[in-house]
Amino acid sequence: MVGENLLVFKKIKIIIFRKMGLMKIFSGDVKLATELQKKIEEIGITTVMKTNSQNNQLDKKIPQELFIQEVDFGKVQQVIEDFRMNL
Repeated sequence: MVGENLLVFKKIKIIIFRKMGLMKIFSGDVKLATELQKKIEEIGITTVMKTNSQNNQLDKKIPQELFIQEVDFGKVQQVIEDFRMNL
């Protein structure tokens, strides 16, 4: 009985981690990150933008990182490619 519950728990845990899997698709200037974010969200994909806090120096621009769910990568791949080609 305990072994069965543990197996079910592990399956649920794996599914949850897969659903939460974020993939970094951009790191750089906030203006470019925001522009790419808008293009991706126009096609209905949710993004997460984070500040790379490892670079806390005042004289440097702090890079922004843009993430999407791993499962959405196929949907945004062309948008990312078009964005890169227009830089």
